[in-house]
Amino acid sequence: MTRILNIETASSLCSASISEDGITIAYTESEKPNSHSTHLASLVNNLFEKNGKDIAAVAVSIGPGSYTGLRIGLSLAKGIAYSMNIPLISVPTLQIIAAGFIEKNNMTEGLICPMMDAGRNEVYIAVYDKKLNAVIDPIPVILDKIDQDRVFNSDKYNITGSGAKKAETVLKGNKFEFTTEAFLSAGSMQKISLKMFTSKEFSDVAYQTPQYLKDFIAIKPKLSLIYKGTQFDKSV
Repeated sequence: MTRILNIETASSLCSASISEDGITIAYTESEKPNSHSTHLASLVNNLFEKNGKDIAAVAVSIGPGSYTGLRIGLSLAKGIAYSMNIPLISVPTLQIIAAGFIEKNNMTEGLICPMMDAGRNEVYIAVYDKKLNAVIDPIPVILDKIDQDRVFNSDKYNITGSGAKKAETVLKGNKFEFTTEAFLSAGSMQKISLKMFTSKEFSDVAYQTPQYLKDFIAIKPKLSLIYKGTQFDKSV
């Protein structure tokens, strides 16, 4: 019996689950968006209180996704792995979306292309087959500059995730089918984490970092308000 704690924090709603031999036996998620720092640890503690701490590994979504969310999720996963002396498993976020799509759809043909909205006209994409083998590893792309013939050279693509709606305005042709549901949660990690555990695809607890795929760009706001005593000083 192999029990694994799965943690997903790449999106606005964080979630956690415990799986046993590739089957989810307990699941919980935050009700408030972007509350990872205040709710994630309590979600995990509640899972442990109700299901015990007898786990063989901890798996965490490693990116791409929310910069803050990924850091919080990985930090908690590292702490658990270190304190319990168990392996850390880093699961690509886009592969989790693909797994969720397969679970909820009777897919008989084609490839799965999960997409995450990355702002502006950018998305993170990957391509997987029905067995979740990577055909194209996760990459950031600008949709209106993508070489469709080179990237999408198969007969059919099931495009899903938070970037699917944006992609639908750019990618044209009968080979594309779009599903806007994200399918991103800890409840879709169980088969991937078990496979990685079995093949001993473990991460270094000390040195593993989130896979953002592109550098964070800090943009100075047009107007900042700086509190000085009893007044606000406006500066550009």
